[in-house]
Amino acid sequence: MKVKIHRGVGQIGGCIVEVSAYDKKRRCDTKIMLDCGRNLPPLDDPMAVDDMEIKGLTSGESKYDAVFVTHHHADHCGLLGRVNNDIPIYMSEITKDVLDIVSDFINRRPLRAIETITEGEWISVHNMRIMPLIVSHSARGAVMYLVEANGKRVLYTGDFNDIEENSYRLIKETGTINALLCEGTNIEIENEKTEENVLLRAVQIMEQTNEEIFVLCSTTNINRIEAIASACNACSPKRTMVIDQFMNAILKQVGYNIRKTIQINRFMSYFVEKGESPRIDKHIWCKDFIPGYIKADELAAMQNLTIMVRQSMGKFLVRLGRHKLRLKIEGKAKDCSIKRDEVIEQKPFSNSTLIYSMWTGYKGSKYTSDFLKLCTDLGMKIEDLHISGHAYREQIKTAIEEIDPITVIPIHTENEEAYKGLHKNITTIPNGKTWSVV
Repeated sequence: MKVKIHRGVGQIGGCIVEVSAYDKKRRCDTKIMLDCGRNLPPLDDPMAVDDMEIKGLTSGESKYDAVFVTHHHADHCGLLGRVNNDIPIYMSEITKDVLDIVSDFINRRPLRAIETITEGEWISVHNMRIMPLIVSHSARGAVMYLVEANGKRVLYTGDFNDIEENSYRLIKETGTINALLCEGTNIEIENEKTEENVLLRAVQIMEQTNEEIFVLCSTTNINRIEAIASACNACSPKRTMVIDQFMNAILKQVGYNIRKTIQINRFMSYFVEKGESPRIDKHIWCKDFIPGYIKADELAAMQNLTIMVRQSMGKFLVRLGRHKLRLKIEGKAKDCSIKRDEVIEQKPFSNSTLIYSMWTGYKGSKYTSDFLKLCTDLGMKIEDLHISGHAYREQIKTAIEEIDPITVIPIHTENEEAYKGLHKNITTIPNGKTWSVV
């Protein structure tokens, strides 16, 4: 059995990991790929092209038997559209659902036929067996993969911040792990915060005012959205969460528990220009969205709202602020001629807070910094409230101790040296080099 990390060593993201094992019956190698991620693009060039090519996977005659995807983040699946059509692709059903919805909203070509996986069930690829195991991550539906062939076992964590107890049990029942490919995004950071900490602080922020609270977080970070929803319910009086059609589509598919436990209003945002992505119509005009649809002038007249936003919603915030000013001046919120500069000058959200719940590094992009400046110009206070979806040092240490592999191989990290002290046998494999499992 051999491992070849095409990309993912000495960097965050862009993971592409090959595992191969000689098949005596077929007299050739069985070869699979774990993840097929694009490099994280520059902050101000999110559409930068990743020209990574792997012969036999993305070009030429196919030499790989399958691709297994850990989760829906682009740095782990962003090159799937270039995988040869005759190579099967496996992922969890939730991962597939999220990717399908995102494709609809950004007018990206939908994924081709996908094979869905089930936790704890082996998938056979010739002489190789692969078992998906559930992990906790900011991407709901994330898994890690246990690969077994020729008496050897490799475990690839993908991204995680915790590992399910049942996953540990299944690993131990399988036998000794020869090599653990373990992500280390936060390998240097000690942290004790949890989603519970986010929830409690969010409640404190929300209870300071009956005006709007805005939350900027990833639309697909279900764990964070659940924490915000729980905070809304914990307030007295309870706050209403307000979402747009994109978040509605995501929650309808993978966050149904949130929708059952909290009052939700829905509003229309301009995710794409009209007609740019006709597939979004099925999400906008569906029976589920329309009954809760509410307009900006109606929102302006309501209290105790928690409004989920994205960086693209600057125009919506100005429009909402304009309605609030009109309501204050004339007692009703209707379209009016108050200019943008006048709205900013009046600071209609001076009693509101924007909860920034994303990676701090995004503030370095013009896209995000411009949005945050507009929020402060409109009068909002900004409070950072975020924990990473990646394991911190103590969680990584616990995972290594529980799994107890023969070898630990760092991946998805910028500091392989920081793994020292967590295991007696740390092996670094340079990108593009083949390593024989021992």
